[in-house]
Amino acid sequence: MNSSIEIFRITKHAHQQIIEESRKSFGIETGGILIGDLEQKFIFEAGGPGPKAKKAAAHFSPDVKHDQALLDRAKKEYGDSAAFLGYWHRHPGSLDQPSGGDLAQARELLRKFKKGGDHGCVLSIITTLQ
Repeated sequence: MNSSIEIFRITKHAHQQIIEESRKSFGIETGGILIGDLEQKFIFEAGGPGPKAKKAAAHFSPDVKHDQALLDRAKKEYGDSAAFLGYWHRHPGSLDQPSGGDLAQARELLRKFKKGGDHGCVLSIITTLQ
């Protein structure tokens, strides 16, 4: 698997969205969409899981329709620079890297968003709160 690590900047607002959702979901997996400018390597929105997301102690599946609505809203607000960048994801406890299931799900979600015309990257931000 060919992968590379690139650094993205993130707004305080988007970072706070991740922290707040992570705290609300203590003990279970959670996550959300990351929206930003791929060329500038800049994240300006971090969504929550959405009302139809599946969250459990060892599994998270996002609400893709909710995420698409957030992306559509961001495109209206930010214009053409707003793109699907991937998902942030939080594991409870000490797991600090993507699981095999996370990577498989990331590939599937990237396929879904590419069908909609977005050319995002899979970007994982894994937060752990003890």
